[in-house]
Amino acid sequence: MSTNRGKPHLLIVPEDDHDRAIALGALGALNINAQVMGNARGWRKVEALLNKQYIPRLRTNANTHVVIVIDFDGQGKRRYEEVSAWVPSGLQDRVFILGPAKEPKDLKQAIPKKSYAQIGETLVSDCDEQQIHSDWNDEMLQHNKPEFRRLLYTIGLKLLNS
Repeated sequence: MSTNRGKPHLLIVPEDDHDRAIALGALGALNINAQVMGNARGWRKVEALLNKQYIPRLRTNANTHVVIVIDFDGQGKRRYEEVSAWVPSGLQDRVFILGPAKEPKDLKQAIPKKSYAQIGETLVSDCDEQQIHSDWNDEMLQHNKPEFRRLLYTIGLKLLNS
């Protein structure tokens, strides 16, 4: 996929296939140039991908943003800080780390009767300047609210369908 270097765009890097399905669902609700990348095959493997592929892209284009979708595996802030430390300080304002508090299967149980893709779409749709979707209040997602708000603010809330 080709990106317009003059406009903001997202590269979404999922940890695994379930996170990728959630990201693909969210993609449909975003009104911004975004691409869901291939499965990293584990949250620790995201670091190598960042260094090899995404950090160089961030350095060459100020309109590039990266969203890392990982399972927090019950590690919360500790997991966030470890992954955040992989990003050079000058680029951290354009890298975002989101994901379920445990694993996607736990998120799917918390938001029943929806596929992973439907969960992703729901989480991004119905957001506006005042509030984000109520599913972000679930214990599986609430730790993401500040990061999601930072993402929305950075790419511009008007870029979301609401």
